[in-house]
Amino acid sequence: MSGTSSLKEFSFQDLKMATRNLSPDCLLGEGRFGRVYKGWVHEKTLAPSKTAIGMAIAIKISNPANAQGFQEWQSEVNFLGRNYHPNIIGLLGYCWEDQNLVLVYEFMHKGSLENYLFPSVGPLSWDIRLKIAIGAARGLAFLHNLEKKIIYRDLKASNILLDKNYNAILANFGLVTFGPASEESHVSTSSVIATYGYEAPENMMRTIMDVRMDGQYSSEAAFQAAQLSLNCLELDPQRHPSMKEVVDALKEIEAL
Repeated sequence: MSGTSSLKEFSFQDLKMATRNLSPDCLLGEGRFGRVYKGWVHEKTLAPSKTAIGMAIAIKISNPANAQGFQEWQSEVNFLGRNYHPNIIGLLGYCWEDQNLVLVYEFMHKGSLENYLFPSVGPLSWDIRLKIAIGAARGLAFLHNLEKKIIYRDLKASNILLDKNYNAILANFGLVTFGPASEESHVSTSSVIATYGYEAPENMMRTIMDVRMDGQYSSEAAFQAAQLSLNCLELDPQRHPSMKEVVDALKEIEAL
């Protein structure tokens, strides 16, 4: 794992201390890779804090039953240890101790975008939604414009995290893959899709625009947003706009 020297190598005991011995009260959720806990460390030294004082972190611990656990863990350490962007999750460190594969991230105070797409949770304004879309698009544009292009493969609302200012942060890089070597080549759908059978839950709403945003946007802005969405859904991938073009189009909509 050369090139990841900026990451801290945590001991598993330190991470247990940071989460009050993996207390259920610190459990944030559970996904394909494993469980995610909220922990606390000292801001400068990253030493564990047992008193919930200091800097909050997110600690993702692999499930030993996950056959791809080591591969996903290694992929995240290698990629996030070498690349930084304000719309990409920040990896602070890792742990590889016995059977314990752990990733330690910056903590995102607002959780995932998925939490805000249902009526039971406070609605997001039109302006904040555009801000989130622009942030996510900027993160993808960064990946697509690296010297070795990266395909994210797992873009969905639960993998878009929000910081305290509603900046969009792309998370979960265990399934990334390299893109085509030239502009002329393309990638098959089978190599891009990572979550088969997934349908965004917001697609089940029967209205196109969230009624809770009524009066917050112009008809021209809504039309341009819908047109951009259709362009991104073209069956022919060669006709898709680049992510840089998507960012530029979203900025134009924001200006309206």
